[in-house]
Amino acid sequence: MNWEFIHRFLDALDGAANANAFWLELAVPEKPMPLDALLVQHLRSGNLHFELVKQDIVRDWNNYVEIVFPRNGELPVVLPKPGNVWNGQDHLHIQPIPADRVEALLMDLLTGQKRFFTRSTSGSPLDWENASSLVEGLLEMLADNDPDWTAFQIEPNFLNTVDDQYNSDWIRLGYFEGRGRDLALVFRVDGELYMLLTNGYG
Repeated sequence: MNWEFIHRFLDALDGAANANAFWLELAVPEKPMPLDALLVQHLRSGNLHFELVKQDIVRDWNNYVEIVFPRNGELPVVLPKPGNVWNGQDHLHIQPIPADRVEALLMDLLTGQKRFFTRSTSGSPLDWENASSLVEGLLEMLADNDPDWTAFQIEPNFLNTVDDQYNSDWIRLGYFEGRGRDLALVFRVDGELYMLLTNGYG
């Protein structure tokens, strides 16, 4: 994977949809498993949350970590916040989708055309040409790694919402915003599994 391009693509999603976008790597066991069972395993084990925390640090969001300055320490320490983003939903609604559907969903998020998602009042949508260049670059990257890559769309109801986080006595870390720009896509590429998440607020 071209991580430089992925981070540039995520930055574009962040700006256009006013989102915190993530690209997560999820390990695949040697013994084949149905996709829904595999994803639930990542959720139950906390691995998906762990990968989210790692990307949260890499992308400098710091939504799921605390930066602590020890009294006599020379460097700050990054500690995960207590809690989990998974809401316990283990019946995932997963739908295989073709490449043109992936393209249409991402183009809509980037351009704010409102075919599938709401348009952000605070974001900065891209013009069609620049958005198209980015989406074509993503599809080409996937094809370069695996000509037979596949994609799946998951109903974005398996992670806590930000409202859950603030309206609960439990430690629930929120991700989805419920503002019409939540998206979860999974890609199988050359035996590897990747998840693209967007939320979109404001």
